[in-house]
Amino acid sequence: MPYINIKAFEQGVINEYADKVSAKIVNENDVLVVWDGARFGLTGMGMKGAACSTLMVLTPIINHPKYIFNFINRYYPFINSKPKGTGTPHVNPDIFWKLQLPLPPLNEQQRIVAKLDQIMPRIECVKERLDNVPTLLKRFRQSVLTAAVTGKLTEQWREKHSELWEKTTLNNLSEYITSGSRGWAKYYSKSGAIFVRAQNIKMDNLILEDVAYVKIPKQTEGLRTKIKKYDLLITITGANVTKTAIVEIDLDEAYVNQHVALVRLKTPQYSNFIYLWLISKVAGRKQLEDSAYGVGKPGLNLQNIKDVEIALPPLHEQKEIVRQVDALFAVADKMEVRYQKAKMCVDKLSQSVLAKAFRGELAAQDPADEPAEKLLERIIAEKGNIEKKKQVQKSRLPKHLT
Repeated sequence: MPYINIKAFEQGVINEYADKVSAKIVNENDVLVVWDGARFGLTGMGMKGAACSTLMVLTPIINHPKYIFNFINRYYPFINSKPKGTGTPHVNPDIFWKLQLPLPPLNEQQRIVAKLDQIMPRIECVKERLDNVPTLLKRFRQSVLTAAVTGKLTEQWREKHSELWEKTTLNNLSEYITSGSRGWAKYYSKSGAIFVRAQNIKMDNLILEDVAYVKIPKQTEGLRTKIKKYDLLITITGANVTKTAIVEIDLDEAYVNQHVALVRLKTPQYSNFIYLWLISKVAGRKQLEDSAYGVGKPGLNLQNIKDVEIALPPLHEQKEIVRQVDALFAVADKMEVRYQKAKMCVDKLSQSVLAKAFRGELAAQDPADEPAEKLLERIIAEKGNIEKKKQVQKSRLPKHLT
């Protein structure tokens, strides 16, 4: 007999499950609820087989199966926000079994389900399309960077100026390249100079929301890592390795730790273009990623950074490249804001539709429909009659067969 495990439940297919002892028979109209694990509270239906102990099997008696399915999905965010257990989270039975399920007539439930079957797939389709937007924007930004560092972005502009790009290295362009000193833990303080760590360089930007502070003695060797405006900062160890930021403001007093490299250019005006070069996947980023060593905790040394090869345009073309990139990135930023707003609206829409369905506002009501309570009474009565017949038949059997 096929058994359903959690992975199979997520993918909508049936696999073998080892623990056959705890299995429960599942029919096509049963509703399955993931009772524990990272994706607890999710529901599914439409499969035959047997469920393992991590799935709750609900067999509707006076409810349309999809009515129950949609009702649980309506409360999934609420169920998911109040788990039971400190280790592996699981559905809190005190919350789950106390959910107030509206009980309209079965015919009305069918009309509600029909309406939801019309509306919900459309919402899901919109969600899927919206989910592609971040990837498209990321590709767009990288294509802009590729055009910038290969000269295609200013191809027409260059025809009027006819100047060549110079091949050089980051070391040749730098006053010096260094990294933070070790052993600064003793200088940590609640206030003082900003201490820039790898976690402050995210998404190729300098993020100063969660910063550490240091107070270091004067004349200390670490003063060489003091940050200045237009410096370039590169993460050299850990998960963010190769991530780069440009210091666009005067930080007064700030230093980098040993996981961050500081690049100070001889010509600060070059910083904006060099920054674009370093974050481009066909230019500086590719070179740094190829140089990164180590599997568990990848890293770069200062020589890897010094060796980065650069094709450097004249300064006035650099400025034109940066201007065009900024303009195109601004368009992408606006699209991202619109995407976030649209996503928020669509996420609310599905819950809004479900809420409307279970308030009785989505489908028409018909006074001629048999009330669900009457149906329940008939089912209970029929079950009682069946049990009585079984008892009578059992009493007529010879004792050695009972």
